[in-house]
Amino acid sequence: MLGRMKRVGFISTLIFCALCLCGIAFIYIFSVRQSSEPVEKGIAVAPKRGETILLNGEWFFTPGLTTEPIYLVVPGVWDLGESTPSSGSYRLSIIDLIPGNLYALQFKGLSTRAQISMNGDLLGSWGYEGVNYIPQTFWFTPKEPSITLKVDMKNDLHSTGGLWLSVLFGDAAAVERTSASDRFMDLLVIGAILMMALYHLTLYIMRREDKSSLFFGLCCIVTVIKTGLSDEQILTMMLPSLNGVPGLRLAYLATILIPITFLLYFHSTFVGHQLRIVLPGMLTLGTISAVLVVFAPVHVMQAWFILYLLAILLLGVYILVALCMEVCDKTLGALTMVFGSIILLLAAINDVLHNLNIISTFYSIGLGIFFFLFTQSILLSRIFSRSFKELKDLNSNLERRVIERTWELEELSRVDNLTGLTNRRYFWVLLEREWARWIRYQQDFCVVMIDLDKFKDLNDTFGHTAGDKALRNLGRLLNKLIRKTDTAARYGGEEFCLILPGTCIAEATSLVEKIRIAFASEPLITQPVPIFKTLSYGIVSASRHASEAEMIEASDKLMYKAKESGRNQGCVEE
Repeated sequence: MLGRMKRVGFISTLIFCALCLCGIAFIYIFSVRQSSEPVEKGIAVAPKRGETILLNGEWFFTPGLTTEPIYLVVPGVWDLGESTPSSGSYRLSIIDLIPGNLYALQFKGLSTRAQISMNGDLLGSWGYEGVNYIPQTFWFTPKEPSITLKVDMKNDLHSTGGLWLSVLFGDAAAVERTSASDRFMDLLVIGAILMMALYHLTLYIMRREDKSSLFFGLCCIVTVIKTGLSDEQILTMMLPSLNGVPGLRLAYLATILIPITFLLYFHSTFVGHQLRIVLPGMLTLGTISAVLVVFAPVHVMQAWFILYLLAILLLGVYILVALCMEVCDKTLGALTMVFGSIILLLAAINDVLHNLNIISTFYSIGLGIFFFLFTQSILLSRIFSRSFKELKDLNSNLERRVIERTWELEELSRVDNLTGLTNRRYFWVLLEREWARWIRYQQDFCVVMIDLDKFKDLNDTFGHTAGDKALRNLGRLLNKLIRKTDTAARYGGEEFCLILPGTCIAEATSLVEKIRIAFASEPLITQPVPIFKTLSYGIVSASRHASEAEMIEASDKLMYKAKESGRNQGCVEE
């Protein structure tokens, strides 16, 4: 109970910190907006040469069906919640201009059509040749130090109308420089996210069982689409066919897919976490929203999409809580994901509030997702690094086990299971080596063939268990009495062979006699009654034979000769 209370307290602390960060960010954004608005009461002061300003603040606005102007904040909308179509005129006075200097105005987003004029002279139009979302720039050279800028607008498509993105103003070179910088930043973010997408999709192709790489790559792809169809409209510039309603619908579909693919990635990364309610709920809501995006009129699609944006915020809070629980459980990478999720949540809150015209900033979801995906790349790198280390350790352990097992198998292939002595196959290997050594160095050696006397009677009387025990006892005795340089092997049945390097006939006879006496004096079995057995042997030396096979044959004949002479004795070459 105490541990659970600590966990809840820790989670609450993290959520409180996250909310504080959101609040600080909101206050900062709001304060920047208030302190940096150059338009007051419909009047703006022109920037100095080489500088630009955003014409944010209070413009004069005259609704379409009235003649009385009011103050309306730009960027913003005039018909939030009202039905389409609607219209109105924005008006602004710009003072302290330099006559004869080339100035530029860049509009980045308005709903839906507009005619821009200066002192009654038409500068250009927006959207009359088709719905447009690509930023447009209009140039003019004032003849006087002050002008009146007028934007006559009509909204017949969107759920809201107005200048919903800031208007950039300054001398032409400065505006172009600022616009190029904005496009470069968008390209940088898009390129970085696209590289992350290709990298993780390649990882998935090479390792199909790891679904996290697939969902991460898909999340990156839809983020690239969303970012490329926002603000500077990089993707629209590359594919002009996306300019207008098709591109708008595609951007909304990408917005739907971002949280879903992220949720799938989260689920595949933290497998133990339960998403039985959230994941199906988001899939259902996303499917309904996608149907509206594809088939509904644009103003209906945008009006209903607010619900999905709110669901995204709730999902962000849920994931943050879930991550806090993973941090409490000390799950690898959970803390990294918490940090990235806080950044992403701040960006999502900014975009939702900006989309609802509560604050005036910029669409930051692309930048937020970039930083989030960057943290996730670090997380996946850590996971892959750990997996690689585990695989390396596993391979190292496997190699060690293979070596150990190979050694064990080699031992098994050389040793007789019953007696623990060398088996017949390996005995011949050792005998051939010793023979080759004799041929090269002329160092004599002996071979001894040993056989238990009347072993069949023991098996018939007391059973094979007693016979096996007798063989084990003899094997133990041989290992105990022979030298380290000697070899004792079970040749077959109750027959045993010895290889005695550097030994003459007399020395071999002395050794084997010790073995015969010791064997005869120890009971082979003690139950049900003590049983004593004897052995017979034959000894040959290498110097008297032409091959190792001949030595075995000769020692075998001598051993049988000892048996015929009364058993419990040996015969040697003369």
